[in-house]
Amino acid sequence: MKQKMILLSNRILDVVGVIALVLVASFISTWLLTGKPSFFGYRVMHVVSASMEPTIMTGDFVLTKTVDAQDVQLGDIVTYRKADESGKLTHYTVIHRIVEEQNGQYIFKGDNNDFYDAPVNPDQITYKVILY
Repeated sequence: MKQKMILLSNRILDVVGVIALVLVASFISTWLLTGKPSFFGYRVMHVVSASMEPTIMTGDFVLTKTVDAQDVQLGDIVTYRKADESGKLTHYTVIHRIVEEQNGQYIFKGDNNDFYDAPVNPDQITYKVILY
């Protein structure tokens, strides 16, 4: 009986190890191919500001999926990478709603904000929020 339990626990560890390897491989390959770190195209993100309240509350977690700019539309809640003063993309991510498209750029606004974000280029868009 003891040998059966050891064999079973070894099999479980093998399965867990294979799953871990697949997840790590997915994360690395997705990051290298798209520049967007995720597991099979999905990523959980933590909301750190009140800009999307009451739709998404501070402290909530949202599920996102990698997306190309041509696959988003007005009203979608999307993440984008903020650019610095020189136009270089930073690692700072914003989760806001698309409210307008003009001249090939997107205008975003937090539901709880009184102001619009600076225009966003399509290459700044990273994920679409699919569950909040």
